[in-house]
Amino acid sequence: MRRGFGARLGGAGSRTRRMLALALVREGASRTDAAQAAGMDRQTLRDWVHRYNAEGFAGLRDRHGGGAPRLLSPEQERERRRAG
Repeated sequence: MRRGFGARLGGAGSRTRRMLALALVREGASRTDAAQAAGMDRQTLRDWVHRYNAEGFAGLRDRHGGGAPRLLSPEQERERRRAG
């Protein structure tokens, strides 16, 4: 699959890609075309449109879940590093 302009922006350009896709939709492009131009699928763009409508530009930020809880305590982690 050929990626559009937004795919070349890298990690720092995530919000830029989302803004590009939203701007294309607002200018009358179909969601499919806007999503392809920004390097995402139509369902992903739909989710971003909903977040933008609910929260404005702040809704376009990445949200990270925090990941799985640690398996080792900080003390155990220090000991592992010393042993390793």
